[in-house]
Amino acid sequence: MNLGFNAHIAKPINVKLMFETIIKWLDSSTLARLQQRQALNEPSSSMDCQAGVTAAEPDDNTVTDVSDSAKNQPLSANQSLENINDLQHLPGINYDKAMQVVQGNEDFYRRILNKFAVSQKDFMAAFKVALASDDDTAPTRVAHSLKGVAGSIGAIKLQSLAQKIEEACNHQQPEQDLLNLAELLEQELRFVLLGLEGVVSVAVSNVLPLNQSTQSMEEALEKLAELLNDDDADAADIIREIKQHNVDSELQQYFTDIEDSISNYDFEQALSQLDALKGSIGNQQLPVSLA
Repeated sequence: MNLGFNAHIAKPINVKLMFETIIKWLDSSTLARLQQRQALNEPSSSMDCQAGVTAAEPDDNTVTDVSDSAKNQPLSANQSLENINDLQHLPGINYDKAMQVVQGNEDFYRRILNKFAVSQKDFMAAFKVALASDDDTAPTRVAHSLKGVAGSIGAIKLQSLAQKIEEACNHQQPEQDLLNLAELLEQELRFVLLGLEGVVSVAVSNVLPLNQSTQSMEEALEKLAELLNDDDADAADIIREIKQHNVDSELQQYFTDIEDSISNYDFEQALSQLDALKGSIGNQQLPVSLA
């Protein structure tokens, strides 16, 4: 706020709160135009619909059509998900919180769950690699990325554990302490991922392969830009495939930063990072083939 901001909207983004905050700072003439468009029943931006300038909105208890007795009663990881709305009973996940983030869009929520399962299943390995790297900020970024996506899917406990690791990294706690915290997080992560096995469209144990038509680095970067422009989290799959090949360590960091942005669904930032990567590449020799 000291830098001149009017307000701050924290991640994971709660769309309802976001629009309420925006409405608060709009000038009267802009609000009047929004009200006029709504009164005329013209096609309008999502702000009219989501913020409800003149219309009443449901409160937090009416985000979904689930009865109170069914809310927030996750099954244990070994219980069957058959004959129930699986999204409402995912282990370790608060369905109502997630619906607030995605504005009740279950199709979109399934896509986010799918990306979460693919991108975070190897958290422990990624965290250990980050700890072993020369980049002191790498472990913090890995934990921060998980914290953001965990909040987006409603995995509240997992989000809290990731935040503890992030804070511990920021305070430069001993490596063994960080690993102990990561072990606790890994248990919760496995619990959540196990519950997603019957929900997401890919097996948690598998990483989506790079499209077979994308054989060269140049083609991979073009495909990456295309997916980022479409706000498609499948871009992370291309990043992971590229990082498996012999790429200069400096460039590896660019790819890691882009991957972090994708994990937080910040595609605009990822595109900016991709442009920086392309500028850094210059005449450097890259792997000709990713086959």
